[in-house]
Amino acid sequence: MYSKNQSEFTVEIEEKQASIEALESKLKETRPYKDLMEIEKLLKEDEITRKLKCIAHGKGNRPSNDDWHTFENLFDNHLPRFLAQLMKIEPPISEPEMRICLLVKAGFKTDEIATLMDYTPSTISKYKARLLLKIFNEENGGAKEFEKRLLKMS
Repeated sequence: MYSKNQSEFTVEIEEKQASIEALESKLKETRPYKDLMEIEKLLKEDEITRKLKCIAHGKGNRPSNDDWHTFENLFDNHLPRFLAQLMKIEPPISEPEMRICLLVKAGFKTDEIATLMDYTPSTISKYKARLLLKIFNEENGGAKEFEKRLLKMS
């Protein structure tokens, strides 16, 4: 029977610890956020999101094209797969539809989205119902079902 002395065990433990640390480092590189909830928190707390929230509550002018571009870049940086999934939809979703998707994902309510986009809440709800069919191929359900399904996307 083979027996190891204490120094051999110490060396082996140190090697295994180094391996664990290397794997943990790799994991952090491939998954920079703990989970989707952390990413969604980052989205909601970002400067552009806060600016859009202020505008949605009547504090400021309508969002500029630069504001919308910055908002989309926020998703490109933090949720690139989500944005890529939306861009692959056929037929392609329109610019207003994309904005609605991003705003829903960032936690905006229907009335806030309506204010930002200069539509009525009813129009936004109709967009959401059409997006449910367009993105998820789901005819049953409306705006709330769309929101629920979109929020599960990552």
